[in-house]
Amino acid sequence: MTIGRQTENTKVTYTLNKGDTIHQLENIHQENDIEIIIESNLEFDKHINTKINKANSMFSIIRRSFQFLSPQNCIPYTNH
Repeated sequence: MTIGRQTENTKVTYTLNKGDTIHQLENIHQENDIEIIIESNLEFDKHINTKINKANSMFSIIRRSFQFLSPQNCIPYTNH
């Protein structure tokens, strides 16, 4: 992956030399590393949307688990 705000016309080819064998590396536009989606254009839209969808999904699971959900149900328990 080439990271930066490059133009679409910029094509870079990366190769890996291992002995007498040359491997051309695949060009990708995003990578998921430690649960963070990094895009080659340095935008985090896909990462943010993924996290929002995950939070909405978890909230839906919580809502379906209760017949009545009040703000007091959502207060985290702390053991002081």
